[in-house]
Amino acid sequence: MVGCGQQKQNEPVPAEDLYTSTYFQLKKRYAEARSQIGEDAPEGTTPWAILSAEHDVLWPSLETEPYNTTIGDLEGEPAPVEPEAYQHTSYPWDEPLYNDRLDFWTRRVHYGLASWLGMKSGFPEENPHCRRLIVLAGDDYVDPLKENDVFEPFPWETRFPFQEQDFSGIGEQMAWLKEEAEFYEETRNQDTESRQSSVRSYREPDLDVPDVDGQSDWNDWLEGG
Repeated sequence: MVGCGQQKQNEPVPAEDLYTSTYFQLKKRYAEARSQIGEDAPEGTTPWAILSAEHDVLWPSLETEPYNTTIGDLEGEPAPVEPEAYQHTSYPWDEPLYNDRLDFWTRRVHYGLASWLGMKSGFPEENPHCRRLIVLAGDDYVDPLKENDVFEPFPWETRFPFQEQDFSGIGEQMAWLKEEAEFYEETRNQDTESRQSSVRSYREPDLDVPDVDGQSDWNDWLEGG
């Protein structure tokens, strides 16, 4: 999942073409080189997506209007839908009510991830087609998601390279993205066994479905607005 960018086209285009900065282009290149669609993913599933302050989880092929919304615009602003307008169900994790537009955005990201990565019917009954999620986004995006436990309930491994590595700034991040993209571009044509043996980071984890109770249906969560 790739963080969006401030520099944009001035007309509607597919989301992957909307953001024009070199920084975003390197994140996109890494995502395209690094990501793979799971064997059990439904036909048409995208292997990577964009984390957008305006649109939460945004598919690269979706035609998108230019916008100016940033994470800073969301904090302290009223949520567009009152919590009472949602039909609450019993989930296997704590489901806090949102207090402002930023909290509302983190909830939308949560359900966007669930829908995209194959957990939309609840769990533990359903196995997702995702085994690892790599998030390439800055602290202003990642911190509120972590604070609201957006990533916690899911049984896949979630990694945050920009937060986990000691980068001094965007320049080092860009150099790392370029190097990693080149590595995976060179090795992506190898067979699965040789590719797994050559991966330098984010190896396949041993994953267990969380021991949780409860079941919810995606349609029970009504989005207002």
